[in-house]
Amino acid sequence: MRLRRRLMEMGLTCGTPFHIEKYAPLKDPMELVIKGMHISLRVAEAAVIEIDDGNSPECEPEQEEDEW
Repeated sequence: MRLRRRLMEMGLTCGTPFHIEKYAPLKDPMELVIKGMHISLRVAEAAVIEIDDGNSPECEPEQEEDEW
């Protein structure tokens, strides 16, 4: 539960796009990019993140605000 709260505080919420930037040489940890932030997670921690194709009715993707 603590990991979930920390990830949500860093911006990884339902509908937030992210990508895997790289893996460490021994494949642990891995680096994710979420909203421009580089976050390192152990592979076991990242394994609990649920991913879908973006068509889930459970949440709406976050809308990016227009910059003025």
